[in-house]
Amino acid sequence: MQLPGDLLILGFVIVFLVLFFVTGIENTIPAFVRTEFDILCSKYLALLQSEGGISPQLKCDLETELINMGFTNINITAPEDAVWGQEAQLTVTADYIYETTSVTLTKEEVTRRATFNEKTIVMTLD
Repeated sequence: MQLPGDLLILGFVIVFLVLFFVTGIENTIPAFVRTEFDILCSKYLALLQSEGGISPQLKCDLETELINMGFTNINITAPEDAVWGQEAQLTVTADYIYETTSVTLTKEEVTRRATFNEKTIVMTLD
């Protein structure tokens, strides 16, 4: 009967599964945040297209929403006024800082830069 050896192996398997699960969660959350970043920037790209530019108030709103999502060091570049048929570009860069577990099982901060750089054709007659 090898019950103590089986318990030891079971203990190692449980610890490995917990570490695998925690690592998976830690690496998945930044991917979801990046997806939310792209969706939010696409929303403002549609506003740029329909309104012929992004006003300073809209830039401030975008920056506030990104800060609420956890982004820092935000830079937004977009035209404030563009005419119908003109190509307009929205560029948003921001840093996302999160903690992850290193190989030595210590917490360390990782900074990921998110960049949104898309062009559109203005569709407003204003």
